Amino acid sequence: MADVTISSLDTSIPAGSNFIPYTNGSVTNKTLASSLTAACQPINYIGASVTKASQTGVIANTITDCDFQSAPIFDSSGFYNVSTSNSRLTVPAGLGGIYLVTGYMTTSTTSAYYKNSLLLVKNTGTVIARNDTSIGLNTVDVSMTISAIVSLVATDYIRLRGFCENFSSTNTFKTPTLSMIRLGT
Repeated sequence: MADVTISSLDTSIPAGSNFIPYTNGSVTNKTLASSLTAACQPINYIGASVTKASQTGVIANTITDCDFQSAPIFDSSGFYNVSTSNSRLTVPAGLGGIYLVTGYMTTSTTSAYYKNSLLLVKNTGTVIARNDTSIGLNTVDVSMTISAIVSLVATDYIRLRGFCENFSSTNTFKTPTLSMIRLGT
């Protein structure tokens, strides 16, 4: 690969950005590559994501919290505390702000027509998002996702809840996942 010459680039790019300003000079590929490597560090997300590899049984016509396994997928700051509750993510002290919250699960039933609902719930019961899906006879698995952008303060928590309006059998939620990422303050 040939060397690249960069000259008279705009130097008004703010300090601390992911751009590297160079002025009036020559930069080789090797120099540029090492500069980019130094500047492109991983983004430090604030948030958490939890999942459960196994199923959660749901009794027909009952709103059910999705519970998660003891080790989160990631947790930047102690959002998930299995000893407090294995079914929620809680905003730690000092980390209030605007959050993108997402939930996912796959549902399955034995044979009946039913309606599934997936809910994101704030604290003791404020529904911040809901996704309803009607499923016909002999449908095996249906994936559902949900998301919301919400303002949260320290100690607010989010739960992923499911509801199955089913006339003949118990439903299961497979691989429920709940994530929240802070977008800003």
